[in-house]
Amino acid sequence: MLSFSNNNFCLISFSFSILPSYNQWLQSHFNVCCKSLDIEGDCHKAMETINFDVSLATNNHILGLLSGLSPITRCILVNAIYFRAKWAKPFDPGQTNEEAEFYLSNGQTAKCSLMYMVLVSDSMEFYLH
Repeated sequence: MLSFSNNNFCLISFSFSILPSYNQWLQSHFNVCCKSLDIEGDCHKAMETINFDVSLATNNHILGLLSGLSPITRCILVNAIYFRAKWAKPFDPGQTNEEAEFYLSNGQTAKCSLMYMVLVSDSMEFYLH
């Protein structure tokens, strides 16, 4: 089963504007949906609107993309991609590293499971994690 969605959003604060010609260019070249939000006046509601739009665009596969917004934010570009399919060559569960370290943006680490596979072609060896 293959499931794929790719949606682009340009979210602009009410106090900021873009040229209509640029808006049209974004729509025609990148299929970007531009939307104005009251980020300065109500950051929380703007964040909820963005999270809702991303959730809709990905059939509820991406929830809570943003956890906060600053009132000085003027423009947010979002590319919400969801992809799910079977691997042509599935990972062997026995090769999974159950205690791998995942590095967080705050510099800390968290334990998680990581898949591992070695693919060999005529000219190269590939390591997939």
